Amino acid sequence: CPARALGLLPLDISQKNVRFFDDDPDLLGKYYPPFPVAVENRQMLKNTPVDELWIMSWTFGEKLKTQLQNDPNLTETRFLTIFDFFNAKA
Repeated sequence: CPARALGLLPLDISQKNVRFFDDDPDLLGKYYPPFPVAVENRQMLKNTPVDELWIMSWTFGEKLKTQLQNDPNLTETRFLTIFDFFNAKA
């Protein structure tokens, strides 16, 4: 759910390496203006891991986090869920 992260990102991300990921194939290659980066899928994440991944799903966030933490390609990635940002409980 990349759209949920938009309010947490600064509009000027020129100095940051921000990427968006979603499992919805209809979002692959789409953009969230004003950000100039296309939405990627899970395989793209695994092929080119990130340092930190924000998982913005209220419903499946913890499940996605567990799945991704167990992926051998993502051992160096730090995972945060939407609950970490809003101090809510799963």
